[in-house]
This record gives sequence, C-alpha cells and structure tokens, in this order.
Amino acid sequence: MSYHAVELPSKLRFGYYLSDGMMESSPACKRAVLETVSALRKQGHQCIEFTSPLNASAMEVFLGLASSDGYKKMLSHLDSDPMASLN
Repeated sequence: MSYHAVELPSKLRFGYYLSDGMMESSPACKRAVLETVSALRKQGHQCIEFTSPLNASAMEVFLGLASSDGYKKMLSHLDSDPMASLN
C-alpha cells in the first residue's frame, strides 16, 4: 500500500473521558487530561467528554474468560510470597 499524505483540518475534534465508570482515576491522571483538554481548546480544537457503556461489558467478558477454569491458569503464574517464609 503506498503512502498518501493526509491534510487535516486546522480544527480537530477530540473525545476524552475522566473515568471508565468502574475505577476512579487518580487526581494526577485527571489533571493531565484536563490540562491537555484546556491546551487543545485554547488552540481552537473541540474536546468532547464521553462515557462508554462498553467498559462494563468488556470487563464481564474478561472476567468470564479469566475465570472459566476457576482462575487456575491465571494463578499458575503466581508463586508463593518469599516474605511469608521469613515470619
């Protein structure tokens, strides 16, 4: 496939979110996103906050796959705690 130069419009539209609805974002991550949004808006770009209804569904699928064998495969990579033998 050959390369084709792309001309972007001078004003772009960005989507962002501060929380996935399952875990609270750290204050530092929220601040980083909001500072970026502010900088983009100052340059005239449009920034739209959104929420995704797919996060919960994706987590349900992941947990279903990860636990289908009773977590045996996932837990098989964990070893005993070396600090436990010091007690």
